[in-house]
Amino acid sequence: MRSYLGALQEHDESGAASLTTGSYADGDVWAADPPRIEDIEVSPAVPESTTGTAGEGYVEAVFVPVTFDLQGADETMPDGPTSWGYV
Repeated sequence: MRSYLGALQEHDESGAASLTTGSYADGDVWAADPPRIEDIEVSPAVPESTTGTAGEGYVEAVFVPVTFDLQGADETMPDGPTSWGYV
């Protein structure tokens, strides 16, 4: 996760895309115009249900919680400390 966020921060679109699934990379709006991301903390992965959640359609899934300081994303994610996560 840290590598993916770091690739976005460095404007390395192909590097970020290589660390995701194809379907996610195709719709990743941050890859084309990444915000400033600092103070990244990645927490241990936790099992994710694969029914009725973002993990649906996968045989196995985990949720990786992250926190970071975000500046310059868009109106859907305000600037400042941000709690987020990835499946």
